[in-house]
Amino acid sequence: RNQNLALDRALTRYAVFLDDDVALEAVERAVADGADAVDIGGVKAGPGPEVSAAEELARVVPFVEAIRAAHPQLIISVDTWRADVADAACAVGADLVNDAWAGHDPEVVAVAASRGAAYICAHTGGHPPRTDPHRVRYHDVVGQAVADLLEQVETARAAGVREDGLLIDAAQDFGKNTYHS
Repeated sequence: RNQNLALDRALTRYAVFLDDDVALEAVERAVADGADAVDIGGVKAGPGPEVSAAEELARVVPFVEAIRAAHPQLIISVDTWRADVADAACAVGADLVNDAWAGHDPEVVAVAASRGAAYICAHTGGHPPRTDPHRVRYHDVVGQAVADLLEQVETARAAGVREDGLLIDAAQDFGKNTYHS
């Protein structure tokens, strides 16, 4: 089981934590409930106030480090589209890079490879981070998603991400509307 813990000041569909103590309590509950992994992000996925890379680093890295210290066996995923955040989070214990915006920063996959981290390939239809596309259209959403995901897998392999560390995420509602998802 996986628990997504977004460290953002705005409402997400998962959870909102205003400080690390409350968020760490949520991790404790998730582990007690049987979670094998947690997904940590410092910026909500959808539109909202600008969050700089420095702010995202400050939100995510100490939190990942605290989780790793408390739960050495827990799989920690860092949910970011920024290579510097992925790198810093992996340096303190993240095992997996959840590139939820599908290679927006092409260096993210290189970070996963260099750190020996697993990597999630996601389909967003090429839309930039934190957008909610209006009237998005696909001739064949499944075919397009499969083609894009296979291309990302090949890019990740070429970058050196280990074969057993590649995961696929169709990214429901990212770059799609409800009909497509």
